[in-house]
Amino acid sequence: MRMRRFVSGVTVAIVMALVAGCGGGSSAAAPEVQAATTRQMGGAIQGKPLVLSTAVSTVYRAPLLVDAWGGAPSADGRVRGVTTNGSSIYMVNQIKHTIEKMSIATGSVVTLAGQASSIGSTDSVDGTGSTARFYEPKGITSDGANLYVADSGNCLIRKINIVTGKVTTLAGQAGVPGNVDGVGTAAQFVRPHGITTDGKTLFVTDTGGSNAVGNAIRKVDIATGVLTTLTLVPIENSGGVVSGPNGTNLLFGITTDGHSLYACASWVNTIYKVVIATGEMSILAGSAAAGASDGIGPAAQFFNPTDITTDGTYLYVAEYGNSLVRKIRISSGEVTTVAGTVGSSNMVDGLGTQAAFHSPTGITTDGKSLFVLDLLNTLRKIN
Repeated sequence: MRMRRFVSGVTVAIVMALVAGCGGGSSAAAPEVQAATTRQMGGAIQGKPLVLSTAVSTVYRAPLLVDAWGGAPSADGRVRGVTTNGSSIYMVNQIKHTIEKMSIATGSVVTLAGQASSIGSTDSVDGTGSTARFYEPKGITSDGANLYVADSGNCLIRKINIVTGKVTTLAGQAGVPGNVDGVGTAAQFVRPHGITTDGKTLFVTDTGGSNAVGNAIRKVDIATGVLTTLTLVPIENSGGVVSGPNGTNLLFGITTDGHSLYACASWVNTIYKVVIATGEMSILAGSAAAGASDGIGPAAQFFNPTDITTDGTYLYVAEYGNSLVRKIRISSGEVTTVAGTVGSSNMVDGLGTQAAFHSPTGITTDGKSLFVLDLLNTLRKIN
C-alpha cells in the first residue's frame, strides 16, 4: 500500500494561502466552464449549476421502528446516506438495515432491499432484494444502473441492481475488518462509511481507529472488484488539524466531479479535496475550529459536516452540528449558507435561513433540487 502526499498539519497555512491565491481571495477568479448537458456522476445528477430559491419543504417522513436488538423506538441514527438516479431517491436506513426507494414524481416509498430490523450479510438468493441482509449500512451512491452501499457493520461494499433489487457483494469480507487491498472477498475494509463513484470506480471513506488499521480513502474497480488504497488520512495533533474523539481524523461523506474527490472531515470541521490522479489531499474549506461563519477557504467554519454532494460547479454540505446546508464554490473554496437555522433541533419548512433542519445526515441532487436527510427520519427538499 502506497501512501500519497497529504497536505496538512504544518503545511495547512501554505495550502490555504495557495487556495486564496488561486482565486479564493480574488475578485477576478477565472470563469467556470459549464457543461451543456446533465450527467450521472458522484451519485447525483451533475452538469449544470443548481438554481435554487432556497425554499425548504418536507417530502417524506419514515416511521420509527424498534431496532434489531429490541430497543425502544428512536429516530437517532436511522436514515443516513442518500443518492439518486434522477427519477428516484434511494435512502439508507442504518437501524432498519434496509435500502428505501422513493419516487421523485409521486413520493411513494418502498423497501428495495433488506428486511426491516433483520441483520446479516446474505446476498439475494432469489434475484430480488427481499432476501438480502445488511448490517448498519451508512453510505450509498449510484451509477444510474446500480446502487453501491457501504455496508459498514459488515465491512462490505454491496451492489444493488436498481430494476430488480438484487444484492451482491462486490468487495470485503463479512465481519472481518482490515485494511487489506485485494480482489473481491479477498480484500478487507475496516468500517466503510461514505461512498461515491465516477461510473468506473467506487471511492470509499474507510474509517478506523488509527492509520495502522484504516482511516483511508479506498477505491474499488467496479468491473473487477479490485480494491486498492488511494490515500491514507493521517492523525494530526498540531498545525491546525486535530484528532477526532477516537484519535483519528475521520472522513465521512464523499462525492466526486470526476476529477477530484471532496470529503467531509466531520470531527475536524473541514472539507478535503483529493486529486484522483495523484491521491494528493488538501483542505478546500474550513479549519479545525468549529463555527458557522461563511467565508473563503480557512475563513469559513463548519461544525461536524457529515455528507456532501455536487452539481459539478458547487459542493453542497449537510452540516450535522450546525443543522445547516452549506454551499462551496469548487474553484475558490468560497462558503455560503443555503438554508437552515444555526443550532436548530427543529424541522421547519420555509425559505433559506427561515427554515430549520434537525442535524442533517445526507444530501444529494437530481440536477434540479437538493434532497436532504434529517436525523429524525425525514427527507427534505430544497428548490
